[in-house]
Amino acid sequence: MPPVEIIKLTQNSSYIPSASNVGLYRSASGTVLIDSGNDAETGRRYLRALEAAGITLDAILLTHSNADHAGGAAFISSRTGVPIYCSRIEAALCADPILEPSFIWGAYPPKELRGKFFMAPSCRGNVTDDGSLPAELADIRAIPLPGHFFSQQGYLADGVLFAGDALFGAESITKHPVFFVYDVAAFLASLDRIAAASPPIVLPSHGQPVHSPAEQADLIAANRSAIEQVASAVLNACSPPTGPATPDEVLASMCARFGITLDWAQYALVGSTVRSYLVYLRERGELGVEFRDGKMWWGRIQA
Repeated sequence: MPPVEIIKLTQNSSYIPSASNVGLYRSASGTVLIDSGNDAETGRRYLRALEAAGITLDAILLTHSNADHAGGAAFISSRTGVPIYCSRIEAALCADPILEPSFIWGAYPPKELRGKFFMAPSCRGNVTDDGSLPAELADIRAIPLPGHFFSQQGYLADGVLFAGDALFGAESITKHPVFFVYDVAAFLASLDRIAAASPPIVLPSHGQPVHSPAEQADLIAANRSAIEQVASAVLNACSPPTGPATPDEVLASMCARFGITLDWAQYALVGSTVRSYLVYLRERGELGVEFRDGKMWWGRIQA
């Protein structure tokens, strides 16, 4: 494995680049890890790197409960005794990891979805739903950034917004054009919230730090464009002459349109995301639903 790097962003803020970037904020009030890596072994590596740098942790903040963000939290907390903080719904999923694959699958998940990719080791998250943090972390601002997942939060510290999966890097969008979204409207609103916050630096979990206002605006626009492209593709799949369509037919159309090869994980993630887009378009008044022949059919509402 490559060595763990700690890269400075500002005087007090740094990050550990990885498949899911991990933030680090150090101040007179305390030292905080923002997200924790994807599993216990990654958490162990990060903790060793911090110890080697003479850094003692005071808390872990989780942007959300997905395993690639929360997977190392239980190990790090067990070794250091530091508390873990996250929003209420995310805390519930951290405590009972079976909830994530159950939600994405829509029932008891098959064994292929019960591995570490979907299920982080259980950990206890202290709830920060009102956006407040303990006194020792008072110089960090929690910003609600839902959409990708239930109640994701970003953290603004020392001019850096650690944005979690509320904003994806350009390479990540290219690699995964149909990225996972739980609530499409909320994701778009979170993009607006990032733009309104206008921090000097934004760090996506999947992407490079974004420094200038122009670069931030471009990346926000790229995320919005990706959402609009998928929404348009879903709408087209439900439109004549091919539509109305069942959710699985829409999924097949997305796979053809965006070059997605299905396996268990992709079927669960992209299938769930497609259903989120269907609901989004229905609530915008662009799709209607009917039940016939033992199937659910989604069709475009013609103006």
